[in-house]
Amino acid sequence: MPRIARPEEAAQMRTRLMRAAYAAIAERGFAAVTLQDVATRAGVSKALVLYYFTDKEQLLAAVMERTDQVIRSRAERAMREAAASGPLAQLDAYLDALTIGAREHRDFYRVFLDFMSAGLRSPAIGKSTRSFHEGCAALERETIQRGIAAGVFRRDLIPAEASTVVRALIDGLSIQWLLRGDEPFDQLRRRMREAVLAYLGA
Repeated sequence: MPRIARPEEAAQMRTRLMRAAYAAIAERGFAAVTLQDVATRAGVSKALVLYYFTDKEQLLAAVMERTDQVIRSRAERAMREAAASGPLAQLDAYLDALTIGAREHRDFYRVFLDFMSAGLRSPAIGKSTRSFHEGCAALERETIQRGIAAGVFRRDLIPAEASTVVRALIDGLSIQWLLRGDEPFDQLRRRMREAVLAYLGA
């Protein structure tokens, strides 16, 4: 009878499998990745992958949920650390947390675009991608509300609507950068900050 993994071992293995799946999707694309690809990349058997995840859809939904948690936690921490410096500093901290490096940013949007497409057909994956957008929108609303109250951002802004526009600017500019392929990453970061600040009236 196989040994049952302790909770901490199970959590570590799930994380290992999700990381392997994320890397595989970034490299090969959502549709092309199989559970065997994930198993091979993680250095385990396909049977072990199926022990932790019932099918590819469940594994990939978990990947998006984990990605959401990692990015949001990083952004929340950065914003807390910048809170004493005011809304503009928090906005800068938020944007920096979303754009920590060219490779990381490129891989994320490769994966995220695949997830958005798959989410149109899979309720579980669609729920995970919506959760990411909703979580980012909450952080953006919070920053916009503080900026309006401090007189830093335009007073005619409606935070809920403004956060949607900010998210569209971040995603849209990131996707354009991804498609260009050769644009310096610092240029994307500068353009993103300028576009968001111009819209907010800062």
